[in-house]
Amino acid sequence: MREVFDYIIVGAGSAGSVLAEKLSASGRHRVLLLEAGGTDINPFVAAPVGETQLLETRWDWAFKGEPEERLGNHRLVLSRGRCLGGSSSINGQLCFRGHPGDYDRWARMGNDGWAYKDVLPLFRDMERWEGGGNEYRGDKGPLRTARGYSGNPMFQAFVDAGVQAGYRETNDFNGPEPEGFGHCQHTHYHWPILRCSASYAFLLKARWTRKNLEIRKGATVHKIVLDGKKAVGVRYERKGQMHEARANAEVIVSCSPYQSPKLLMVSGIGPAAHLKEHNVRVVHDLPGVGQNLMDQLGSFVQHDCLLPITYYRYKNPIRAFGAVLEWLFLSRGPATLFPMASSGLVKSSPEVELPDLQFYMFPAAVNPHSEGTYDFKHHGFNVHWGLVHPKSRGTVRLRSSDPTAAPVIHNNFFSHEDDRILNRKAFRIARELLKQPALDKYRGEEIAPGPDCVTDEQIDEHTSRYFANHYHPSGTCKMGVDDMAVVDPKLRVHGMQNLRVIDSSIMPIVVTGGLNVPSMMIGANGAKFILDEQR
Repeated sequence: MREVFDYIIVGAGSAGSVLAEKLSASGRHRVLLLEAGGTDINPFVAAPVGETQLLETRWDWAFKGEPEERLGNHRLVLSRGRCLGGSSSINGQLCFRGHPGDYDRWARMGNDGWAYKDVLPLFRDMERWEGGGNEYRGDKGPLRTARGYSGNPMFQAFVDAGVQAGYRETNDFNGPEPEGFGHCQHTHYHWPILRCSASYAFLLKARWTRKNLEIRKGATVHKIVLDGKKAVGVRYERKGQMHEARANAEVIVSCSPYQSPKLLMVSGIGPAAHLKEHNVRVVHDLPGVGQNLMDQLGSFVQHDCLLPITYYRYKNPIRAFGAVLEWLFLSRGPATLFPMASSGLVKSSPEVELPDLQFYMFPAAVNPHSEGTYDFKHHGFNVHWGLVHPKSRGTVRLRSSDPTAAPVIHNNFFSHEDDRILNRKAFRIARELLKQPALDKYRGEEIAPGPDCVTDEQIDEHTSRYFANHYHPSGTCKMGVDDMAVVDPKLRVHGMQNLRVIDSSIMPIVVTGGLNVPSMMIGANGAKFILDEQR
């Protein structure tokens, strides 16, 4: 079967959902949105803490990473959403735009149109912030953003501890000065509190009302159809049948930093030597495809809690049911938000240009990865951190020429010595935070790693067992003008026609905080480039 559209978008995640809405808004263009996963109509997708029931299910690609040498050869499960809305349908809904300096850094690398002054209007236009609009926040867009209301005093105590340790306090991580300690924001509907995913925000109405927008779930794209170095369509499988769709204008790849480079490579676009290893015909030798993989990872310092107020109390089914009722009828309480609800963005030293560490309060005990990480058995809490701008780089590679085979993903965490040094600094900063008077009434004995862990080698060994991936992959189709760039600043694939990549894989350097809202902005900016050129 062959059909003709103007634009074909592969992937209905955070960026793809925005692209589909904006490219179809005028009614003049026929848009096909292909999603390999299924529906997002699911109570656990809508529930604020429903991600706990969605990870490693059919709503999650749950890729298995390669053994990580510096993490005890552990193979991380790398979750990515597998339904409409992509990872925005299974994530923790933390709302971070990134630091303004992140985007100015992109612009200084030669990426015109990506400075903070360029992207701020896009963030404002998409947002409906519960605090009202101003020059930094929007109040008329489809994406609902809100503060959290858990009622747990440990989140405020953590903010106070950060101030007592000498750091500033911020009242808005998405304002002009995000550095410091403060309370997190969430992509939630304001009342009742429900997840506001990219699909819910941008496609919920469009999918039913726009005749020029065709959304097909369960559609696995096998290959981009090429005419020489021009993208003319895609070939995809759905319900056991092969289909081909043609694109009069462009094919847009928007299927994650793991899947986007894989699709380019199985279509013949990527490092020539690697493609030949898997008997893929080389159409365009583009060495940067699948390179530059970044993700944010860190560790914990954990204490017993002297008061019975941690999330361990909700292992009691009566209390858990009460928390659900409190959410449903009062829109507050522990069931309304991801349990890392206060954070700190800090610089590891005064010489650093931008915050390079992010800390979280997590009022729950965790175990080493080999012992069921979140199967906590007592009242405990920890300070967790992640390296914001890691220097270690990994790769995404083909497993075979089979387009349905999972890619080979090697993050190569802590392969750069600077990351190991920064992680040790973070460990020591976390201990300083935990010593502050604001946490005195909660702080029991340090149980992980324990007070005897003091040397660099001991910190490295602790990190190899106690670690947490932030699920923020990026960079594998990076934007830029250098030899390893995959797309140009307008997100067009170098050396190709009518082909773009528009998702977080284009980030030349990963942004501060989460990727959900920045990915939506990337979708909006990509749509703007396309429509401006079309006009």
